[in-house]
Amino acid sequence: MSKDNRDRDKEDYIDDESELAVETEEEELEEELTGSLSQDLHTPSALSNRFEEFLTAYKDSKTKEYIYFEQISSIAFQSLPVFVLDYNDLLIWENSETLTNIFYEDIDTALATVSEAITSIIYEINPEFDSKITVRISHFDISRSFREIDAELIDRMISIDAIVNRASKKKPWLVSSVYQCIDCTTSIESPNNKQIRKCSTCESSKVIFDKKKSKYTDYKQIMVQELPEDLPPGQLPERLSVSVFGNDLTNNSRPGDRIKMTCIVRLDYDSQTLTNLKIHDPLGIKGKQFGTTFELILEANNIQKIEGFGALDNASKTRQLTDADLERIQKVKQDYYLNEKLINSFAPHIYGHEVHKEATLLEIVGCRQSTDHNGTNSRGDSHLLFVGDPGKAKSEMLKFAMKVAPRGLYTSGGGSSAAGLTAAVVKDKSGSMMLEAGAVVMADQGLCCIDEFDKMRDEDRGKLHEAMEQQTCSVAKGGIVATLNARTSLLCAANPVYGVYDPYKTISENTDLPPAMFSRFDLIYVLKDVIDLELDSRVADYMLGIETVETEEHKQNYKGKFDTEFLSKYLYYAKHLHSKSNPKLTLEAKIRIKDYFNDIRARAEKDKNNATETITATYRIVDALERLTVARARLLLKDEADNKDAERAIYLTNEMYRSFGIDIETGKVNLGLIHGKPLERMSKQNLMLEILNEISEGGKIEIDFDNLVQQLMLTRKFHTEMEAETTIKDYINRQVLNKVSGKRGIYEFNKDMIRGEY
Repeated sequence: MSKDNRDRDKEDYIDDESELAVETEEEELEEELTGSLSQDLHTPSALSNRFEEFLTAYKDSKTKEYIYFEQISSIAFQSLPVFVLDYNDLLIWENSETLTNIFYEDIDTALATVSEAITSIIYEINPEFDSKITVRISHFDISRSFREIDAELIDRMISIDAIVNRASKKKPWLVSSVYQCIDCTTSIESPNNKQIRKCSTCESSKVIFDKKKSKYTDYKQIMVQELPEDLPPGQLPERLSVSVFGNDLTNNSRPGDRIKMTCIVRLDYDSQTLTNLKIHDPLGIKGKQFGTTFELILEANNIQKIEGFGALDNASKTRQLTDADLERIQKVKQDYYLNEKLINSFAPHIYGHEVHKEATLLEIVGCRQSTDHNGTNSRGDSHLLFVGDPGKAKSEMLKFAMKVAPRGLYTSGGGSSAAGLTAAVVKDKSGSMMLEAGAVVMADQGLCCIDEFDKMRDEDRGKLHEAMEQQTCSVAKGGIVATLNARTSLLCAANPVYGVYDPYKTISENTDLPPAMFSRFDLIYVLKDVIDLELDSRVADYMLGIETVETEEHKQNYKGKFDTEFLSKYLYYAKHLHSKSNPKLTLEAKIRIKDYFNDIRARAEKDKNNATETITATYRIVDALERLTVARARLLLKDEADNKDAERAIYLTNEMYRSFGIDIETGKVNLGLIHGKPLERMSKQNLMLEILNEISEGGKIEIDFDNLVQQLMLTRKFHTEMEAETTIKDYINRQVLNKVSGKRGIYEFNKDMIRGEY
């Protein structure tokens, strides 16, 4: 190689090396600038500028309007401005990664920066603006359950679904304190609301708090707990205390409301820590024996009250409907035997009880509150009561109903007080009065199952009258006067006071419940333990899982069933998501209900004095039949409630009458067995007392059994001697007639044992 070529190669090498060095320097400079720019983007001023750019430049995708700039303009002249930022808008805005990250890393800085950006924009509109802006965040994407809230989330923003359990009275909260010097009249604003003891101008110690110039906001303390449908089996509901600030939030929730809340997890001293810190260890550093424990509380940033069902219940993990579920629901909707399959799917571990299962399904689905042409509201929730002998699966049906209902609560009457069922006023830790919601209020727009209904005290049970008919719970105590919503269906079960149901007594006598309570139930079924060897054998085989040879009739009647999970989803869809979830009664259905009501009312019989001897039906049965008819149409996902639905509602009502409404003494329908004493029986009892008084001369002489039977038969009120003897034996059992010792068939009339109902 020549010298010239070597020199030329050397020059090329040097040039390449120089170019490489320049490129390296440029890359290093670019990295330095990028790092510097990245650091600058996280400074408060840079973040404020980015937020200001977003607030002024963001357009709504549908309306193409500058929604945030318009919102800022509307609050520019308010004394307590509130700004609502939709977090979803921030996520879809280009180059917003830095802005969204700050919400995860340091929520307090994020809120302060947004407030600063808004203030900067407002100054261009209103230069005299000097108010503090409250920033609310909606649709925050970090959702947590109650059981996932722990120490790692301190000072972080989360979103939770909850139900309000308690709420205190609204109080003023000091935001900015101002003091005034008495000597020089100087106004001094206190930093961090600390007390000022000396004037900064004249150094006078005569400084007083200026109530008029100080600024306040509304404050309220509420207690929230996890949703009943999200509660793990066998677990107690988790509760958390929430501090609510601002007039826009303090009036936005009350006990019983279901809410979606955006909040910040805060740390607070628990009561034991405060006590021990004051007594033992001012710094709280000596160990847990001195109470260095804390309490997690929530600071509400935004509260969205959930009206209806869809938005909130979709968040429930147990009832999320997939596309496959929706497709299956539309498919089974066309099934001719859908009603039978739904009945078979309810509590499949219980043999029989088809009528009771169908009635419970209709109560779960219910119908919506209706308003007539006069503007009068009529409740849409039905109430159902099971009364019967022990071992008839009443409690099992209640628990299964609570399990599959879209919203359900279960409680026992024996352990429930009036306050626990409706509402109460209680004291919090500070001694302030708080309004607490009970089970009926917590189950608003859902199902409340009350077992052992007969074990409740009369004064506690009386509180349910308002909730059952007016669907509200009123409370006035401790300076709190409030009315809470209780739009709840009650499913109750009661046992007879005598151990087994006595058909000779009214339902009120059997359960020791007042007749006024029974009139509020749409359906009441008596479950009697009747000995039937064939049926008993089938039930035992079913309970023991014994394979039996099914009859041809059973094979033809059994139409299949759905699994419990799908049944729960189907009921949720039928109650809340079906597009025609409020079907109207057809004219034919209305006429059928009217004809049935007129027919049963016409069965009333008159005595010789033209007085009504039997009670047939009250006007409330018309409302009950309408609710049941519409509920069946909703259950089957129908667009209107037709004559078939009305016939089924009438069938369920007739089955109620057959369970106990047939007066065994007359063989005729007599609703006195529901709403009080049968008038026929009251007449016989009065007649019996007259005869006893007459033949015993007011209890002075003894009574012969056979003679008493003959006297009763002469009145022609008793159709057979056996009927008269049964009535006399009833008086003997009640010790109104006492057997005379040593004299066969001779009795004494004990007037002192006559109870008021005679």
